[in-house]
Amino acid sequence: MECASRPVEEALVVGGGIAGITAALELAKMGIKVHLVEKKPAIGGSMAKLTRVFPTLDQARDLLKPKMDAVWGHPNIDLLTSAEVQEVSGHAGNYRVRVHVKPRGVDVRKCTACGKCSQVCPVEVPDEFNENLSTRKAIYLAYPEAVPPAYAIDFDVCTKCGECEKVCPTKAINLEDAGKTIDLNVGAIVLALGYDLYDAKRLESYGYGVYKDVITMMALERLISNSESAGGQLRRADGGEVRRIALALCAGSRDKNHVPYCSRICCMYSVKLAYVLKTVFGLDVTVYYIDIRAAGKGYEDLYWKAQEAGVVFIRGRVAEIYKGKDGRLVVRAEDTLTGEVREDEYDMVALAVPIVPPRDLKELAEKMKLPVDEYGFALEKHQKVDPVESQVPGIFVCGCVLCPKDVRDSVTEALGAAAKVATFLKGGHAASSL
Repeated sequence: MECASRPVEEALVVGGGIAGITAALELAKMGIKVHLVEKKPAIGGSMAKLTRVFPTLDQARDLLKPKMDAVWGHPNIDLLTSAEVQEVSGHAGNYRVRVHVKPRGVDVRKCTACGKCSQVCPVEVPDEFNENLSTRKAIYLAYPEAVPPAYAIDFDVCTKCGECEKVCPTKAINLEDAGKTIDLNVGAIVLALGYDLYDAKRLESYGYGVYKDVITMMALERLISNSESAGGQLRRADGGEVRRIALALCAGSRDKNHVPYCSRICCMYSVKLAYVLKTVFGLDVTVYYIDIRAAGKGYEDLYWKAQEAGVVFIRGRVAEIYKGKDGRLVVRAEDTLTGEVREDEYDMVALAVPIVPPRDLKELAEKMKLPVDEYGFALEKHQKVDPVESQVPGIFVCGCVLCPKDVRDSVTEALGAAAKVATFLKGGHAASSL
């Protein structure tokens, strides 16, 4: 027998990037209890790694940090970091979700982020937040503005030597932390898992992984951020100054051998970085492109500003990157406007690799019986009229889990998803079996 019942007025948001943060805050403001699940030790997602946002060139952290702090302090938000969804059952209005919270080893409410633990830790590993350009300790703060504002232990590399525990002034460290499993009952789910980047090592002709100064655009974001913070110059892997840099657009995008679709935001974040490199660091900057796709408010203006500042734009896809006789990187490309095949030398080359679906989406989609498209992105109910509803009732989607998009569109979709969830939970009904 089926009867109508009120939906559970709690929501689960999976993913703690800008889309997930926005959706969680909007729902919380409307009086809905929100469980925000993030697999990393801190929220912020990819936006936390950025220097500025286009086209306004605002500092990304100035826009993101107040929202993260609001999440941390909101009584209606249950923040679960280092956590992943294990099981999903039930139906719209009454989902049962099991979440596994991995051991963090640090009590986030006791930790003052003094850093004494990290200073004595003997273990160093590549720092994934800095795109492996630097190292971190086994006990570490994800990044300076991290929320929760607390350290975490990477138990995959921790030797449990106990040195951190000895020096912690608040006794916040527990090396025997075993993690926990939490069972939630929610009426609706919002997926905001963000995105991954295509593996640049698969672009063999570009020399990524062979030449240390061939990097991704996200790594360039981190280099710029760290160099600005230190008030210094951009440096090559060997410590020398970067004076000439090339940005290679569509590095794997719009390519049937790699990723056939356009990643949509690469043109404008590359133009943004080119402008910053030229105006802030005074570098010689060349952008290799197929087309500059600047379809957004203020986007074309930024493109013109970059040209007026002296950024050189060459219309042509990079064919090859190799080391010249003097050790500098040589970029080989055809200028399709002149028909000239060029070979130009640079100190560093940054690749705009494609945005691809987050690696966790496939498994999670299977648990939720959620269809994905031919590329692996979540499939909306209808691209035009129901863009934030999935094809499973009670499950909503926003941000790059649907397709590549910029911060503005991710936030817009998150606001829409939150509104849809609130309408459903406060005005809908769920069918329950008796």
